[in-house]
Order: sequence, then C-alpha cells, then structure tokens
Amino acid sequence: LWPIILIIVLILGFQLETLPATLIALLALIFIGRYPMRATVAPMVKKAFHPTMLASTFFAMIFREVLGATGAVGRLPALFENLPIPLFLVFAIIFFVGTVVGGLQTMVTMIVPAALAAFPTAQLPMLVLLMSTGHLASQLSPTHICITLAAEYFHVGLGDIFKRTIPVAAIIFCITV
Repeated sequence: LWPIILIIVLILGFQLETLPATLIALLALIFIGRYPMRATVAPMVKKAFHPTMLASTFFAMIFREVLGATGAVGRLPALFENLPIPLFLVFAIIFFVGTVVGGLQTMVTMIVPAALAAFPTAQLPMLVLLMSTGHLASQLSPTHICITLAAEYFHVGLGDIFKRTIPVAAIIFCITV
C-alpha cells in the first residue's frame, strides 16, 4: 500500500508527472524491500517488456488513435439524434459508443455538459448514468489498454474476457438505469 501512497504524494504534493513518481516508488520498493535483482527484478522486467505485450499495447493505442482521427466521435450525435428512444438513453448510447471509440476523457468533455444542460433538474442522476456507462464501455472496449494487457497476461483471447464481462456489465447497466 505504501508505494501507491508514495506515488500519490509525489504527484499531488511535489507536482511530479506519473512516470517519474512511479519510477521513484518502484525503486524505493525494490531497495526498501531488498528484492534480489537477479532472482526477482530481472525476470519481472523481462516479462514486462515481452515483445507480444509491447505489440499488444502499441496496436491497441494505434487503433484508438485511428478511430479518433477519423472523426467518428464527433459524428455520434448526428447518428443517434433520430432514434425513437428517450433522450437520456440517447445520451447514454452516445456516451457508451464514444467511450469505446474515443475514450472516457473525450466523452466527458464533449457530452457531459450538453447532457447536464438537457436535464437541469436531474443532473446528479444523469451524471451517474453517464459515468456508469463510461465505465461499462471501458470494460467492454478492445481499445482499452487494460483489456488487451489482461488478455495477454492471462493468455486468453479477448472473446474469452468479453464472454465473462458482458453478463456482469449488462447487470450493472440495468441497475444503473
């Protein structure tokens, strides 16, 4: 737990970027924990920089950037505006698809202000709906780096991960709505 607290203190208290703060915490963990370099640290570094792991990370990030560069996120509102469903679900669908394509940060900056303005008396429920939808999209997106890394680490296909994730995600979404 203390390495995570150290990273937070370094970022918030000393205004360090994430990479240097993480490296400092990692080095402190190695030296304070007295981990043997050859037996513990070297195999860990070798596994972390495995070519398949690096390639998976690289291609997931490239795919996400390509989707963003095509302007697909910006075209989502026009795609969904004529659907015969309630407005709150239109925002949820746009938020879900946009998060899969462009990432959660993109959708928060683009959609949340409009959605909250559309529901001035229900801003908190709308925000909960959108953020829950964004979380679900992150769990179900092949462009989310954690999914790719988990599949590679556990030597399973993305289909295997999604088979187990989709039912849980559906239940969470139903509870949220």
